Amino acid sequence: YVPDYFALPFLASRQLRTVLDEWCPPTPGLALYYPRSRHMPSPLRAFIDLLREVDKQR
Repeated sequence: YVPDYFALPFLASRQLRTVLDEWCPPTPGLALYYPRSRHMPSPLRAFIDLLREVDKQR
């Protein structure tokens, strides 16, 4: 069970095939949960910004 975009190349090349499609509801994407605080560590802020940028490109 992986996100579609990870499996798409393998599905396209027929190395994998989908099964039980009716049992797998669609998901809107990945989610990141983190505590909101006034002083967010800069590495976490950079990671969140990176994920948002990658999401915009998809």
